[in-house]
Amino acid sequence: MKYHSNTQTLLFHLDSIFPHMKIQELLPLSLNRSYVYKAITAREDFLLKILPINSLDRLQREYLAIQTLFREGAPVPRPLKEENNIIQINEVAFMARAYEFVEGHALQINKSNSFSLGTSIGHIHNIWDKMKKPSWLRDITINELLYNSLDAIRNSYNDCESLLLTERLTSTIAVILEKYNDESLFGCSHGDAHHLNAIQTTLGQTVIIDFEDVGWQWRIYDLATAIWGTFGRGGTPEIWKELISGYSSIRFLNQEEEGLIRFLIFARHLWWLGLHAKNWNMWARQYSKKHFFESGINLLIAISKDVCGLKVLGGL
Repeated sequence: MKYHSNTQTLLFHLDSIFPHMKIQELLPLSLNRSYVYKAITAREDFLLKILPINSLDRLQREYLAIQTLFREGAPVPRPLKEENNIIQINEVAFMARAYEFVEGHALQINKSNSFSLGTSIGHIHNIWDKMKKPSWLRDITINELLYNSLDAIRNSYNDCESLLLTERLTSTIAVILEKYNDESLFGCSHGDAHHLNAIQTTLGQTVIIDFEDVGWQWRIYDLATAIWGTFGRGGTPEIWKELISGYSSIRFLNQEEEGLIRFLIFARHLWWLGLHAKNWNMWARQYSKKHFFESGINLLIAISKDVCGLKVLGGL
């Protein structure tokens, strides 16, 4: 972790806020957007998420979303502690949240698992649809998904030709998305519902994790993200059809929602490129900036043509 030297330092501080858990060991699972650890104890293991206090809202929203869904029987981890858990490390304040550790493995991409992922997403949407919009839930707008992402890419990558084409495509998609403005299309969205944020448990259940991007937007963005997550990883039309079938077996998917998915796949990929652009100097990389954005924008163009059905003039 960027702000302290080793897990022993972290263990020392965590012992003050989770004394009853008696953590024996911390195994790092992710150190990018948030600091995620598997905490080993004598009784049971649990998942620990830690963020600097300036990211408190994101951690709080995730916790409240999981807490609400768990109480309603959704396939999500059990939250383990309710109060705010603030620790101070090297003069930097952090907040920690704990959840049960879901035993299993990340969902593999195949037809059966895609159907199961669709049913879990549908189950979560059904629960949210019965509730009023929570006061703590933020709105996710076209501006955030598209234009903020585009600005971040401009600030990190300077290929004028590809940026100009990306701007044109983004403007076109924005105009299309603005037409999908019926209130019935909006609801609570997980915000990052791809297969790597789904755990297949030892009992065969598909549990959805990582709600840091939860927000109020087109709820069907979650299906778009799930499809997007299979690109280059074995996704096929048959697998995508199973995802939709699984979802439709739990929650009715109307024609307008189904037609919206393809444009949200574009929005998802642009948002993902923008996320990496914003954090380029903070995350470890295995590839050059030029390679990342060239290949990423090429995929965006392919999505525009092959998924959204746009005529792309001046393609790369």
